[in-house]
Amino acid sequence: SAGGLFGGILDQQTSNRWFKNTIKGGANTFTWKYTAAHPTSKWHYYITKKGWDPNKPLTRAELEPIGTVKHDGSAASNNLTHTINVPTDRN
Repeated sequence: SAGGLFGGILDQQTSNRWFKNTIKGGANTFTWKYTAAHPTSKWHYYITKKGWDPNKPLTRAELEPIGTVKHDGSAASNNLTHTINVPTDRN
């Protein structure tokens, strides 16, 4: 939430609070749709760790890195895609 105006609302967590997109493990393609391009040096991809309790607040400690894509620092193009291997042991 970065301490913004709606930070408290964004920090609320329950197992049914947020929409969940179901994806399959293995190679997944992610497409970025920007409303404003910004200089970018890399993208980090994360997934919640096995055993994470969705009824507790999400913290960085609950996230596991699954991929990083480097970029040259220029503004990223719209509709940019990355293929990231997602662990197959999550639901």
